[in-house]
Amino acid sequence: MTEIDDLTAILTEERALLKAGRIATLAEAGARKTELLDRLLAHPPAGGAARAALARLAAEARVNERLIGAALRGVQAAVGRLKAVRDAVEGLTAYTADGKSVRHTTRPGTVEKRA
Repeated sequence: MTEIDDLTAILTEERALLKAGRIATLAEAGARKTELLDRLLAHPPAGGAARAALARLAAEARVNERLIGAALRGVQAAVGRLKAVRDAVEGLTAYTADGKSVRHTTRPGTVEKRA
């Protein structure tokens, strides 16, 4: 197999991992991808067939880039939601009729926690 074939296989694996939500396992695929890219850049293939293969490889990488972006947005949303839940356990901020912020705190053990 050539570096291009190996990179295509890694991108396919990476896409499957992203779709399955196995984000933690992406680092290993990323390390192999970096190694193959370094080898490819050290000895770039020549010819029309190689250019076509590289174009397909770039298209697959763009698909994965969009999936990685979506995964990142999902993780950021989850972090935001966890922060909101944590903040709600600690108390509630409300506003008076004249617009002043008032913090209502809870006593330990008085808030029912649900998943």
